[in-house]
Amino acid sequence: LGIGSTGPSGSGTVTGLTAGWSSAASEHTCASTGAGGISCWGWELYAELGNGLPPTEEHASPVRVVATPASEVTSLSVGRLHSCAAFDSGEVRGWGRNFNNELGLDNPLQSCGTAFPSECAHAARVVAVTAVEAVEVGFEHSCALTRDGDVSCWGSNEFGQLGDPITTGSRAAPSRVSGIVGATQVTAGDSHTCVIAGPRIQCWGRNEHGQLGDGTRLDRVAPVLVARPD
Repeated sequence: LGIGSTGPSGSGTVTGLTAGWSSAASEHTCASTGAGGISCWGWELYAELGNGLPPTEEHASPVRVVATPASEVTSLSVGRLHSCAAFDSGEVRGWGRNFNNELGLDNPLQSCGTAFPSECAHAARVVAVTAVEAVEVGFEHSCALTRDGDVSCWGSNEFGQLGDPITTGSRAAPSRVSGIVGATQVTAGDSHTCVIAGPRIQCWGRNEHGQLGDGTRLDRVAPVLVARPD
């Protein structure tokens, strides 16, 4: 909870923090604090807290994410093991685990200046995506909504969650999802992605439990319309 202790608590105030955007995963939480500042707290296994230091299992109080730009946070998304933020400069930065290029880094050792393999302990820029309005992360993939209403995704594409028909391997470079026009919102599940574009909701990726809403349980590598309710 970021209140300085790890014991049970009915409620509490995060110590010394005034937040704008906030986002939480199963075992850690992050919040924006103004002028590009972001702080995170909770469990840390793969540098998910982004404080520039080796992972130390847990922080019961917020620690500051290092290397964020001096511009306001417009979107913040926390996944299980990595996080991304968009800024009013239009750029995206990510930190945490990069096993499947979910941070958009082809070589995290070089890009992060760290000795930790496949992770980044500070906010590294996703250089191939610009003019971003919002960012969302899943388990091992990330997606950005641009100011023009396009959506680009990167990371694991095992189930087609990037909207790319080639499902082998992962992608460090963001690729535009074909068939998405005028999107106003993007959201990511563990292995699937959905957008709102005008009156339509479109989804793609894993569909084992019908999470794409298209009336099937078939994985989709391209956006499909969510069916109208009965």
